[in-house]
Amino acid sequence: MMNKDRLATYQEVRKTLIERLTRLSFTETMLEKLSVFHLVSLLHLMAGHLNYLPTYTIAVRTLEEMFGEIIWEKPGGEEPKIEEPKPAVVH
Repeated sequence: MMNKDRLATYQEVRKTLIERLTRLSFTETMLEKLSVFHLVSLLHLMAGHLNYLPTYTIAVRTLEEMFGEIIWEKPGGEEPKIEEPKPAVVH
């Protein structure tokens, strides 16, 4: 379930990934349309891990557990649906 706090955290994670990649030879324009999965894969590649293969990493699994399917979506599509918590019914 995506709520306002979780969406804000997701956007901060995405921003941090882009900031780190722009310290290398990438530009924000090159990265803005990529999914978080793509950004994590690029970071693993650029970090120089000797056994790097563009595969599903544990970092991606963690992000998926935290934020759900949004990590696979490229920006520019539909905005994520924000679900407000329903008030508890007390009898």
